[in-house]
Amino acid sequence: MHGIATLATRLLAVVSTVVCMSCTAAPRHAAAQPPGFPDLSGFTPVPADNYIEVPRKGLRYVHFSTPYNIQCWFEAGEPVPVWQSQDINCLGDMPDGNPCTVGKATGAGSGPAYVINRTDDKCGAPYTHGAMLNIGQKVNYRDATCAVGADHLVACLDTSSGQHGFVLKPAGSVAF
Repeated sequence: MHGIATLATRLLAVVSTVVCMSCTAAPRHAAAQPPGFPDLSGFTPVPADNYIEVPRKGLRYVHFSTPYNIQCWFEAGEPVPVWQSQDINCLGDMPDGNPCTVGKATGAGSGPAYVINRTDDKCGAPYTHGAMLNIGQKVNYRDATCAVGADHLVACLDTSSGQHGFVLKPAGSVAF
């Protein structure tokens, strides 16, 4: 009888360990940035406070414009829940559009990935909401980082659930 009790105790310990490990295992999310995504550490950081807009009601957002007629924004509320993305968005003249095409890079619904969609907005319209984020600079707030590079490059990374975001560039824009 003692042997059965010992075996049952060991079995319970193994099952408990497996259950605990499955509850604490890291979630699987895409973690690879696409080829051509820039090394964000090479950009000069600027204070996010210079880009935060506080509305009368609702959430705060980081808003910035680029030298390429693209404006971007993402949530800068306090606090951003850990299960929620900061929802990075960019709207304006897409650098890979030929002829000129207006597009929007944004979150892909309820998942962590991003998409780039073409819009019916007028090409060449001013997409200049927010302070200018110049070439070689990046702005970061919590899990969201966006950078502006040379040759019409705009790259944003959301690390709230893995590594997701987009890169807008003349050689081809990509969301991941």
